[in-house]
Amino acid sequence: MDVLVEFFSRPEFNNPFTAIWFLLQNGGWFVLGVALIKGLWELWYFEIKNFYAASCEYVLLGINVPKATEQSPKAVENIFAHLWGLYKSPGTLYEQYWEGENQQNMAIEIVSRGGVIQFYAFIESRYRAVLEAAVFAQYPDAEIFEAEDYTKEYPLYWPDGKHKMYGTELAMTKPDSYPIKTHVAFFDQVSGLFKDPLASLLEFMAATPTDQEIWVQIPICPINDEWHKDSMALVQKLIGARGTGKKKKGLIGSMLSPLFDIFFGVFHGLFGGMPIEGGTGAEKNADPPTMMLHLSPGEKAVIEQVQLKASKPGFLTKIRIMGIGPKEAFNKKRFIAGMAGAFRQFSTVDLNGFKSDKLTKTKAHYVFIKWRESRLQYKLMRAYKGRSNKKGGKNYIMNIEELATLWHFPMIDTKTPMISKTASKQGEPPTDLPMAPHRASVSARKTPPAALADEQLPDNIPFL
Repeated sequence: MDVLVEFFSRPEFNNPFTAIWFLLQNGGWFVLGVALIKGLWELWYFEIKNFYAASCEYVLLGINVPKATEQSPKAVENIFAHLWGLYKSPGTLYEQYWEGENQQNMAIEIVSRGGVIQFYAFIESRYRAVLEAAVFAQYPDAEIFEAEDYTKEYPLYWPDGKHKMYGTELAMTKPDSYPIKTHVAFFDQVSGLFKDPLASLLEFMAATPTDQEIWVQIPICPINDEWHKDSMALVQKLIGARGTGKKKKGLIGSMLSPLFDIFFGVFHGLFGGMPIEGGTGAEKNADPPTMMLHLSPGEKAVIEQVQLKASKPGFLTKIRIMGIGPKEAFNKKRFIAGMAGAFRQFSTVDLNGFKSDKLTKTKAHYVFIKWRESRLQYKLMRAYKGRSNKKGGKNYIMNIEELATLWHFPMIDTKTPMISKTASKQGEPPTDLPMAPHRASVSARKTPPAALADEQLPDNIPFL
């Protein structure tokens, strides 16, 4: 301390400019140079990643669900497992740091416009076939079409003088290693019936007034399995595994630890009968490796659920909800109560759940209220329009089972009449359809019907 006092008592530090010049002359230029280079590098990497993202073309697809599907959310879980295959491992250094190649996210959405509910999926155009194959494999009668972006009807900056908008992102109540309540828990153990947790959300959205809209968006980005390590570390902590409560040794501690082990080993060998503080090695080994035998059934169930979540592929994600309506008619309290109640079904006290992210909800108090609310509305709308999982609040990890719980097509017994559904079942023509021999040969060559205008066709042949 005295050395530092003496150093900063030098006359060079009497003036801030001379102090800066003194530090630069005596090695400060190196620190400043390293900081400048690192800052420029981060700026470069940020820009090329944004340039790569801007070069990607996206498409918004509307999905009309079948009218009478008996598929459970397990089918949608298989769709997400298929989409996880779009995970892109890091490429070469040239691809990462010159071309800016990085993993792009998708988005799944449920939108109610005047009470009519539509399911959407937002994905890169080059992967459209992957999504369609995944959906048709589970729902052969579904319809997928390219849709106009409904968000373009509303401005980026708020308020716009005509409408009111309220929204927020949902955060998790616990670390994301804990799962939410998934669709598996909504099967009635007695009757075997599935009590769809999405039914209340869809019913509330279907009751939306004709001049109002409700948007629910879930940006998803496939990630590798490194997150499983955090889940396993949590499991070890919950079961009280030996050594999980110990602090990590620093560099010096790691270097000196073998010497201490040798010293205590020799000391214990010379004075075997003398008790050593903390107990002998045999006494320490007498402790159980875990505390599993002493855990309650509820604690064991939590550990099992954490392990089950880590056993399936995961996506980096978040949830955005927004309500928009005319300035005079939009009821913010109704929107908040309805959405909070719908998402409350996925929450449990001992596992995980959702809560409003205070940093993203479009509500301000005390000072500069209008300006702050306008700024929050702009940020939320910008993130929603961009289907971004980088802007806004904190991301969290959800596996395919959790995503299928939050976004799946209603089953046949879910009575929500205002969902866009397929108009009729599409199928192949009957195999016993009569066909003339020459017509069959022409059909095999896929000759246009116009080429057969001069031919004599039987009366019972349908001309398509």
